Amino acid sequence: LANGVTAENVTVATSGVAKIGDTTYATLQAAVEAVKDGETITILAGTHSEGTIKLPATLNNVTIKGAEGAELKDMTISAADGNAYSYVGLTFDGITFDNSRILLTGWRNGDETIKDLTVTNCWFKNLDDTTNIAPLHINKEASEPVNGLTFTNNVIDGATGGSKSGIYSVNTGNVIIKGNTFNNIVFR
Repeated sequence: LANGVTAENVTVATSGVAKIGDTTYATLQAAVEAVKDGETITILAGTHSEGTIKLPATLNNVTIKGAEGAELKDMTISAADGNAYSYVGLTFDGITFDNSRILLTGWRNGDETIKDLTVTNCWFKNLDDTTNIAPLHINKEASEPVNGLTFTNNVIDGATGGSKSGIYSVNTGNVIIKGNTFNNIVFR
């Protein structure tokens, strides 16, 4: 290298996948692991495919938002591993899910708290498999329902492979399902 620049002090810029404030993360998983209460993760424009994203065990008032042109391809956003989790005030906003889903499972030994979950302005498309897992799938015991669900201004188009292809959830409290479009789904 010229002018005394060595390979050790050269930084290669990368565009990253997500941001929290001014910090850019190379993967959505890294951003999810770094997010703190009250923060927003912005998924940057582009098509991103990371397989399964595991949420941490506790999230309070966290928003995962898609920038214009942000698309998750062949991905699942999933509840944390372990016996318990708590998601209070979790919001998904403006994300395109292409053959991708939100899957918050239950049937664990500990408490599973989901309160005030919001999914808004998202587009779920091309989900064609036989796993019987819906685009928004919350599989918990009836004794631990979602307390407060808002599902507004979303599109589910092309969820055709299994018996659960819309929204699958047991709920209590305020439930708002409004302004959505459901096309080409086979059940629920």
